[in-house]
Order: sequence, then structure tokens, then C-alpha cells
Amino acid sequence: MLKHGFKSYAEEWWHFTLKNEPYKNRYFNFNVE
Repeated sequence: MLKHGFKSYAEEWWHFTLKNEPYKNRYFNFNVE
């Protein structure tokens, strides 16, 4: 993940955030089947 532009969240090993997020203030809601 780090190699591909994400940064880790130290409090949760599974949590990553995309650096230079193009939709910082936008939330998406998708159905997952």
C-alpha cells in the first residue's frame, strides 16, 4: 500500500489513506454484494 501512494494509520494496522486524495470531502455509498 505504501508503495502505491497510501499512508498508514498507526492506530490500526489495516487502515490506509490515499495521499493526495482527489475526493477529500466526498463520501461514497456503494452496495456490496
